[in-house]
Amino acid sequence: MPTIYIDTDNLLTATAAYLDSDLTTKAPDGYYRYDGVIYREQSGGVLLPPADCPYPQSISTGVTVTTPPNLGVYYLRVNVGSGVGMITLYVDRSTDFILPKLIYDGIVYDDFYCADTTTTPATPYGGVWTNKPIAGPETSCVYAASIPKELPQWQYDKNIAAWVDSGSEDRDWGVGGVTTSIRTADKMSIHIYKYFESPTYVYIEVAKYCSEGVMGLSVDLNTLTPLTTTVLFLTPTFTSLDACSSTEYVNDFLHNGAGADPAPGDFMYVDTGSNIELLTTNLTPGFGDRGYIKIPATNKVVEIYDGYVMSVTDC
Repeated sequence: MPTIYIDTDNLLTATAAYLDSDLTTKAPDGYYRYDGVIYREQSGGVLLPPADCPYPQSISTGVTVTTPPNLGVYYLRVNVGSGVGMITLYVDRSTDFILPKLIYDGIVYDDFYCADTTTTPATPYGGVWTNKPIAGPETSCVYAASIPKELPQWQYDKNIAAWVDSGSEDRDWGVGGVTTSIRTADKMSIHIYKYFESPTYVYIEVAKYCSEGVMGLSVDLNTLTPLTTTVLFLTPTFTSLDACSSTEYVNDFLHNGAGADPAPGDFMYVDTGSNIELLTTNLTPGFGDRGYIKIPATNKVVEIYDGYVMSVTDC
């Protein structure tokens, strides 16, 4: 496939596709894809309006789909419906490779929160990991950052519960993260609040440059429950006792659990007034800071790490 050039910084706003960097030779009429989920048709040397790429089928929320160990670019569309709430992408990985992207309403999200939930009690750590190529001592993946690599392309079809071959595409590794590796026990998640009935779909893209391991992907849409709590007390300065003794209450915290109060394994969020986002507690990323709040109605204290509820105990 030849290199295609456009006259703006991305295909969504371009007016035409070209075969040369001087923008003198128009590319052949046909279809050109943007970020796996949007395409533009060029007709008569002019790009027509953007449209969604067709997907064989969309899966529902709460369904886990696993990418195979083979290299390739994997595209998955999830129907989150017309409800309003928190969209959460959960990623459960068996090895180290590039993380997926979540695309909603034309915006790409690729900053993940980490929590190691495999130990008892849970021992979250780390803060935010940004989507980037990984080729460290724990992987056998070697790449040349400046050389595009042709990868098979796959789309998931729920009717046959399988990945469908949909051609190939050239991918560049991009920059960053050459020596970074992530522990295999990671439970990764992205949290995006859906304010409106539409769009009703999210797209997930996984570009695997190496044949390593598998990746479980699932998306939920949760209605959030508001709480009356104390303010957030952060370690290392404060402890759960400070939260228990506090009489200063706030009403901007929410959680995604099924009960009236949060439970271990739920996530907590904060309404900032301009956005609803994960209730982060990382004072210094990587050092495992905790946070504590009290629920006065039940006199219980909730231990939180970067939005993840670690424990709920009596004061």
